Amino acid sequence: MKRVPVFSGEIFEKIDNPIVTLTNCLYNWLRADIRSDTAMTTTDTHIPTVDRHIDETYQRLRSSLVDTAVMARGKPTFPQDLARHLKINKNLAWHVSKVIKATTPGEGIPHLPGAGGLKLFLKAAEVAGVDAEAIARVEKANEAFQEAVRLHAGDQETLELLLDGPLGGDSRDALTASRRMAYLGNSGLSGVQGRAKLTTCFVAPSLQSPEKLDTLLIGGFVDLCRLRQVEGLPLFRVRQYHADGRPVNSIESQVVLQDHGGVFSQVTPEDSSNFTIDQHDFGQTYRLGAGRVGRTGAFSTFFSKEVNGIFDRYATSEEPTGEFYSVIEVPVESLLFDLFIHRDLDFDRQIECAILARPGGGLDDHVAESRHERLPISVEPERLPGGKQTCSTEIYANYPELIRQSADGIRPIEDFACYRYVVKFPPLHSTVVLSFPLDERPD
Repeated sequence: MKRVPVFSGEIFEKIDNPIVTLTNCLYNWLRADIRSDTAMTTTDTHIPTVDRHIDETYQRLRSSLVDTAVMARGKPTFPQDLARHLKINKNLAWHVSKVIKATTPGEGIPHLPGAGGLKLFLKAAEVAGVDAEAIARVEKANEAFQEAVRLHAGDQETLELLLDGPLGGDSRDALTASRRMAYLGNSGLSGVQGRAKLTTCFVAPSLQSPEKLDTLLIGGFVDLCRLRQVEGLPLFRVRQYHADGRPVNSIESQVVLQDHGGVFSQVTPEDSSNFTIDQHDFGQTYRLGAGRVGRTGAFSTFFSKEVNGIFDRYATSEEPTGEFYSVIEVPVESLLFDLFIHRDLDFDRQIECAILARPGGGLDDHVAESRHERLPISVEPERLPGGKQTCSTEIYANYPELIRQSADGIRPIEDFACYRYVVKFPPLHSTVVLSFPLDERPD
């Protein structure tokens, strides 16, 4: 459905008779905006779909609010002007203006006034000279919208959850409000939260064997904060596996770094009480250690690990793709997932990012078993050129220094292109997977 922006305030200043002219223009445009092929009649015998029903009733309510605001000689898109002409408080005017400018239910419904607010708005419109017919249209449209809400969701709070998914618009923003609420609730339940989780992967042809790959994995947390004592909580795990789930047991040495105000130092579990490491068949699990509760006990810690000459560079029938993933075991505000691909590889032809739900939790479920649990969240990558400037990010100011200390001895960073994926409020117990087709073996 094509949307046209609501008229800007400048147009109002240039029309001699704004009430008649703009009322007619807005009236015709807003009703044309509701497609005739989705219109309902009282003779419909089938229950309409939620998206069709909510969109239609919302657009009618929005249209009637525009008519009322214009008839009251207010500029619908200017809250201050609306408040002055209708003599209503600025907060109510702001919400009405947001609804008028919102062309989709997902944008506008959170700003719809409640029953008391709508009554105040209509009373003020009546005093300002709006005729009874226009006010009746708003009341009728609101009744129809509220009936649609009751039918499909039960209440407006549940409706907003429905609209928070792909139903409400672009899947790049899907579930944003739900993820934010979940972050806050899960932080309290789990007793820990972080400002960000970092997962950085370098992949290049192996220096020892051109048939194999060398990889460097960097991961960790920024400003990890205990909300209560939760010693032993899994933070993250490093593991390697083949396409069929078999573990790769050959693991190079790892380095654990802690950030002390931009100065990094290597630490071991014996040196720090912030974490412990469990060894298992697939790799290692890092667990939260004992420490101070609150921001005075917050810390940023990272690991780096090389895995060289193990994985095949070229596609086979058994292993046509490669993948890196990040498991979300701690509530964080952001996930920064960087994939650095060496210029001699063509893995960037078709990188796929998937966010998989793992409702059962647990660290031992193989990724391939959960692909049917893909969440309706899409993340578009930012392609960055090679070079140290690539590493800069507002998510973590010391990220360039972390990369320098972890990756400078591997290959020149200028030889890599970076594909950056940022997920806001990644769902707890989900797995973010970056997969890509391996190169075809040359003839």
